[in-house]
Amino acid sequence: MSQYDVLDQCLSLLRYVREGDQVFHDDINKPVECLRALSIILRQLRPDDPLIDELDSILSKIPYVKTGDIIMPDHHNLIVDALKKVRDILKALVTPAPEFLIYPLKPYYISWVTAEAQTYGASSYYITW
Repeated sequence: MSQYDVLDQCLSLLRYVREGDQVFHDDINKPVECLRALSIILRQLRPDDPLIDELDSILSKIPYVKTGDIIMPDHHNLIVDALKKVRDILKALVTPAPEFLIYPLKPYYISWVTAEAQTYGASSYYITW
């Protein structure tokens, strides 16, 4: 069974609740299990990422909730922190644009592009390749 299968199985066990519904221990434990499975998947994609270490650190702070335990705000808030860390990890997975696309081109490139664009009567120019 792959980690994606584990994540899918975990997600299938989550339930939606409405106002007035009783919150059970699995309403805390199952999302944490899903986040742990997601952490393993992310670790396979970026083995040395310190953000994943931070995610694992947050997840380790969430205690396992048993029947009869009081569900505290920290349970919920740590899950929110973990989800925000997953967001940060996913942002880091996106390859940033090369530096030469972010910063202005050196003047000699600009003068060449400007001359070429003016030759063809362009009022604005984009460099593509």
